[in-house]
Amino acid sequence: MRRRGLTLLEVLIATAILAVLAAAVAPLIARAGMLLLASPESVSKVDIFDLAALADAFLAEPNSFGIEETPLHKIGQLEIEWPVNDGDDHRRPPAAERSRSSVTVQAMPSNDPASDHLWLAFTCGDLTIYRWVSIPEDARKKRPTDHGGPD
Repeated sequence: MRRRGLTLLEVLIATAILAVLAAAVAPLIARAGMLLLASPESVSKVDIFDLAALADAFLAEPNSFGIEETPLHKIGQLEIEWPVNDGDDHRRPPAAERSRSSVTVQAMPSNDPASDHLWLAFTCGDLTIYRWVSIPEDARKKRPTDHGGPD
């Protein structure tokens, strides 16, 4: 007589082995999932669009970032924080709210002392956005003339 299939005893043993393996592996998988959720790679970071929106908001209203008296072309380097999100205020992106990263703003003047502009570099983590800022005419340094006489 030829036997076809598995006996009940073989099926019960295979089921018990699978149950023991599942019980041993389940905590490892759960721990790995928790580590992935807590790792810096899985936390949403500030993206380039968040940083661009912050740079535009800074240029539009520097007073809301604590820059009251200093003109933008004289700021040098400073750190700013993301604005507080008050309900309908969409100026603070959700990614920045989770990461709570500060942003460094650095003025990058031209080598030409009579230049009419400078660049502001907004840096957060490994992202940098540049914005053009005009220098008022009375604040520009006049270049000396080559011939030594009046212009």
